[in-house]
Amino acid sequence: MRKSVLLLLSTFRTTNALQTLNEYGIEKERPNLVVIMTDEHNLRTISAYRDYYLSKYPKDEVDVWGQDNFVSTPNIDSLANEGAMFTNYYTPVPQCTPSRTAFLTGMYPFKTKADKNWGTLESDIPTWSKVLYKEGYATSYMGKFHLDGEDSGFYHEMFGENDLDRNFGFADNKYRYNTGEWKLLKEDAGEMKTFKFVTDANEGDDLSEIYTTDFFVNKGIEYIESKANQEDPFALFLSLVDPHGPNQVRSPYDTMYKDVKFNIPRTTRKYRKYGTPNFYGQRGKDFKAKNGVNLNTSLETIEKKMNFQESMSQYFGMVKLLDDKLGELFGKIEDLGIENSTIICFCSDHGDLAFEHGRKQKQEPYLTSAGIPMIMKYPGKIKRGKVIETAYSAIDFAPSILSIMGLSDSAVNISFDGVDGSEEIMNDESISRNKEKTILLYYHTGRWSAAFRNGYKLILNSLNKGPDFFDLNESLDELTNVVLKKNYNTITRKLYAVITTWIKENNFLPSAGISFTNTSPYCKDSPMRMRQVISKKEKIKNCEWVAQNPKVRCQKNKGAVATHCPETCQTVFPCSCTDSRKEVLFGDETKFCYKIDANECKNTFVKNTCRETCGACDSI
Repeated sequence: MRKSVLLLLSTFRTTNALQTLNEYGIEKERPNLVVIMTDEHNLRTISAYRDYYLSKYPKDEVDVWGQDNFVSTPNIDSLANEGAMFTNYYTPVPQCTPSRTAFLTGMYPFKTKADKNWGTLESDIPTWSKVLYKEGYATSYMGKFHLDGEDSGFYHEMFGENDLDRNFGFADNKYRYNTGEWKLLKEDAGEMKTFKFVTDANEGDDLSEIYTTDFFVNKGIEYIESKANQEDPFALFLSLVDPHGPNQVRSPYDTMYKDVKFNIPRTTRKYRKYGTPNFYGQRGKDFKAKNGVNLNTSLETIEKKMNFQESMSQYFGMVKLLDDKLGELFGKIEDLGIENSTIICFCSDHGDLAFEHGRKQKQEPYLTSAGIPMIMKYPGKIKRGKVIETAYSAIDFAPSILSIMGLSDSAVNISFDGVDGSEEIMNDESISRNKEKTILLYYHTGRWSAAFRNGYKLILNSLNKGPDFFDLNESLDELTNVVLKKNYNTITRKLYAVITTWIKENNFLPSAGISFTNTSPYCKDSPMRMRQVISKKEKIKNCEWVAQNPKVRCQKNKGAVATHCPETCQTVFPCSCTDSRKEVLFGDETKFCYKIDANECKNTFVKNTCRETCGACDSI
């Protein structure tokens, strides 16, 4: 009997692979799929995530813009209540084009030409949508695409209405456009007219019809209605541009949060104490705060400025409108009687720091920049109220969703970089966490790369600075760099090895001259003595002195002592290809490494102390 069943399945895969086999006494479902992707969405603004964070962290680490300053999102929350919510889901690259590349292809973006904004995804690259199209699905993409290079426009304007070359498996692309943060859309005789600002509306315009969120959700509802009773299932990708800037939203959402007093987030307020992270910067230059908050300006002054208060109130309004409109879409799916046969996935391409960590927008490895919401609902298949704390990446979406939809490896026949997480997503555990699963993140310029596992995040940089290591199990702030603390030594070494192995195996070289690590596993203690300030008295000390009390002394001068004595302090990271950051005794005088000359580098002791200046990293 088993051979007969397998033969039947094989036969059907050669025709219309996943048709229901009721006439043969075999039932195999072909679920519909609705993917909703928002743009630049800070997951703190989704109240289901806020509730989760409040169960684990102090309230002042959760409500970062002020106590009880949050958006209530009951409709998005309903997906989490009725499905699975991922709490550690990241995009491998926090920028529009590469993040969408990863999501569609299951590949690291640097393996494609769409590795940074305005890149072009090659037409022949496999996508999960192509698989569904070949399996007989009706497929549609609506909204922002951002994978067709630098041109801005709608699909039919760029390629022709029936051009299949760049449809990536989406048969219906009528409302797909490449890029443009437009706030209003009008359809006139089949042509689209676009407007960047809400204030561009004309007298008599109904903003609830032409505002982009309303427009695309309404079109999505129409599409679902047209396909609900068809023989073939459908897959709809609904890509919404909000809450991406410009931070403007239509009435009444534009004034809904005008009376809220927004505070500058605590992570920005505390920079004067903790300093900026090592991965902030440019190679060979001081960090220029592009998209950042000027930390030389009084934070109170920034808070009082209308651009901050207005920006945040409009951002909250955009999220609230999203939730209200998605409630209409979810209600339509229920009214049509297809709720139980429809998978709904809600996510974003990347986050928005929204003034956290002295920054706006994305591009950083922080939770609310590279971290994204991901919620999946599939009634009867995915446990209600499930929480998945395992680290997942957008490259994992393609293999996971195809497996959840019942497609075998032979039908898919794609080599993904991501992993199939369907077993964990569909098991009976209410809370699940694979402590060993690790994901890799990077920024396309090569400024930083990171590994994340079980709440631990290690970030290396190519700026000739030490790494950053954050323990999100202890704090949501990602402020305290604990890379030098001995109790984290094992996990930091493991993640360091993961990053270096991944770089080597994938030949990850974003640009010439970029390197996150040196080739030696660790650097030696400097044999030279350093100047140390003790109780306002200057003394000359060496690593033997540090070894007498490493727990305390390795922490001195924000890790400067540890770079001088890496073996004693048992840390590989800050010393890698880095000079000692202490003044060192050279003969009868003390000076920093940058003041020595080439002849002094001939001395082995000096080489082991001024590793970068002497170019001695590879020989250590």
